[in-house]
Amino acid sequence: MKKSTQFSGYLFLALVFPFMVNAGDSVPPVQADDLPPGRSADLATLRSYWHKTRIDHFETATTMGQNAALTVFGYVEVRAEARVLKSAQAQTVALDLYWNEELQDNATVATSESVQMLLAAGYEKKATEGFIYQEPFKGTVPLYLFYSEELKDFRTSTLAPKDPALRQANYVLVRIEGYVFPVTATVPAYSDT
Repeated sequence: MKKSTQFSGYLFLALVFPFMVNAGDSVPPVQADDLPPGRSADLATLRSYWHKTRIDHFETATTMGQNAALTVFGYVEVRAEARVLKSAQAQTVALDLYWNEELQDNATVATSESVQMLLAAGYEKKATEGFIYQEPFKGTVPLYLFYSEELKDFRTSTLAPKDPALRQANYVLVRIEGYVFPVTATVPAYSDT
């Protein structure tokens, strides 16, 4: 299937107004017992969107990205994937959004291997969606990167690799990008002080 060639305005907005690109959903705070020592509970919800014409999954944790997906570009929300940190903490890495204009494909990744793979394939970094942990600990789940050769689409999700929705569209696991809080986590105030 060939993807349409319409321009991604969200990415255009991110370039023109970079000060507006931040991970900024308000969500309940995280339970102190669920966090390693010295971590902030400042979280945003990472949401997954789908565009039927572009044949593209788009994951974002920013208010601007979520609004653009729904109101500007006609994506539909698939699901809330996870909760990510809004700011960098010890043992975290940036969860970055990449875009390939030719393929009309978004990819949201955190590992250096995924970044190098995307850069080699002509993707460009467009925004930081939040921060995720490099290693698992109590209360986190894996954030996976999948790819469908048939659809020419990357998808970042907390769905298990054998999930029927992924298998039906021939998505295969590329790697674990890091570890995130599940959307269903109960999360009360916690502070580093």
